[in-house]
Amino acid sequence: GDCVTFVRGWFEETLPALRNRRFVLAFLDVDLYESLVCCIRNIWPALAPGCKLFSHEANHDLTIKAFTDREFWLREFGQAPPEFVRVGFLGYVQKSR
Repeated sequence: GDCVTFVRGWFEETLPALRNRRFVLAFLDVDLYESLVCCIRNIWPALAPGCKLFSHEANHDLTIKAFTDREFWLREFGQAPPEFVRVGFLGYVQKSR
């Protein structure tokens, strides 16, 4: 079967409809902070435990902020932010639960 589905549209319009799906990996190449936050907000709940959410802009200050902002993670997900691992331009968080 197909393992990739392409969904056209703006993040804020398309991602909420995908929250009932289960993802085992997400790779974000998002340049705007608001878009990144929208992606995290909608993809993180659908990410399976033990799986990773990657970002291509891990060395940007606003990317680091989105992945490490304690108030955002507590408000949105009821948890402290997971460890944000960075290696150059690539970074990821892993879902533990």
